[in-house]
Amino acid sequence: MKSKTIKQSQILKYHQSNKEYEGERKMKTKWKEIVLEVSKADEQLPLVDEINLLAHDRETGVKAIVDRKTMDTICVVKNENQIVQHNNVVKEVLKLENYTIRKITLMQNGQMLLVDVTERTPKKIELLPKDYLECGARVINDYTKNKGLSVQGSAIRLVCENGLTAPTTTGKVAIEAFGTADFSKELESKIDASFKVWEEHAVLFKNANSTVVSVKDILQDHSFLAKKEMEEVIVKLKDKESLYNIWNEYTRIIQHNLIPKKKTIDIIGLQKRANKILQVVVIPE
Repeated sequence: MKSKTIKQSQILKYHQSNKEYEGERKMKTKWKEIVLEVSKADEQLPLVDEINLLAHDRETGVKAIVDRKTMDTICVVKNENQIVQHNNVVKEVLKLENYTIRKITLMQNGQMLLVDVTERTPKKIELLPKDYLECGARVINDYTKNKGLSVQGSAIRLVCENGLTAPTTTGKVAIEAFGTADFSKELESKIDASFKVWEEHAVLFKNANSTVVSVKDILQDHSFLAKKEMEEVIVKLKDKESLYNIWNEYTRIIQHNLIPKKKTIDIIGLQKRANKILQVVVIPE
């Protein structure tokens, strides 16, 4: 990774919200978020340089992460942040024998990379009768996060093709070991753990289906959607419902109604908040 020093006034040229990115196939897409072709991701992902920023010829303690080709600033981070190029993350995931990449998403003007993976022979877990999940995991690389790729569970509900995020994450992969056998082994172990999380949560969902609560009580603590969306959640529910049904209505609105309107990172955040509804599940003795 190149390291340079340049004055702050010379480099802070941020991406505008309407800036466009032109991929290998000349298809223009809003640069805020772009889904890449897995086979071409290595050449489509921008390489970055780290440039130390100065103010009045003094060190600022921060550096710009800059698109090497355009010299546009992707983000500004602390000098101690250790950066792994997005394309190197994809290369590491491609090495894994038991998994295949389902989707690659570049977000937040190139700051964050999501790599969704699934088993080569996808595993299905039954939540309820005729309601199945196809399990997966998501590898996240964020230039603003120091010392670690994060890995979390993700899945597709086959009954309606809702995308889901696991209620818990499975930790981080230390960047210090990047490029070594230890790194690849640790990355694979975190992905393995993400798949096992779904087996645990299958039990959680079944218990949620048998836990009946006051809808009003749940809504008081979980009114995080806009007024219109909250009204759509409420209209389908009775005074008392199972936690599963309440969670399912939130998920339906988030995954069906909001996906066309919001960025992937916002959808993930909303789904995580919906998943907190499951925290009040009663576990049978």
